[in-house]
Amino acid sequence: MSRPQTTKKDTFWLLYCVLIVSIVLASSTLFLFQVYQEIGTWGLPIDDGWIHFRFAKNLAEGYGFCFNKGQPIGGSTAPLWTVTLALVYRLTGELMVSSFVVGILFLILSGLLVYEIGLLLSENRVFAMSTGLVAVSLGRLTWGALSGMEISLSVFLTLLGIYLYLRDRQPPASKSLSSTVVFALAGLTRPESYLLFFVSL
Repeated sequence: MSRPQTTKKDTFWLLYCVLIVSIVLASSTLFLFQVYQEIGTWGLPIDDGWIHFRFAKNLAEGYGFCFNKGQPIGGSTAPLWTVTLALVYRLTGELMVSSFVVGILFLILSGLLVYEIGLLLSENRVFAMSTGLVAVSLGRLTWGALSGMEISLSVFLTLLGIYLYLRDRQPPASKSLSSTVVFALAGLTRPESYLLFFVSL
């Protein structure tokens, strides 16, 4: 049985995926080594990530949303990220390396979404590819992915909401509320994302 020929579009998409993953992994590796050189160990660039870890660990162990066990508080401004880390902790038993992996994964997915958004707006694969590569090359996004914070998840959900919003406006336009739902989830990662929720409504 002969194998189906790979189309030019499929080849372009595969090349883009390889480039996105390569750039994200290379920039993440460089960042982690820079952190190691500065502090002499593997760790997070700021204290906020450790606070998220504490909330997530307590949640995973059945103590609810709390920093100190037995003292529930609403101190998490990113409850969806806390829940995500809690699930990761239940699976892996640790948080720091796992948060790096999750952050990198969401950054890669964000890069793929930037491509899709660029394609919707321009119908030009080269433009879409260029915008995606520039996006994942931003040092601030690499920092966010490896900070133990909710930044990568927030960026991913925001971009997903934008993509769904633009897609649903393409003819024939639909009345889907999928983008609104995603923006609501994004608001559970960073409160300012609720602005997009109300705009999409």
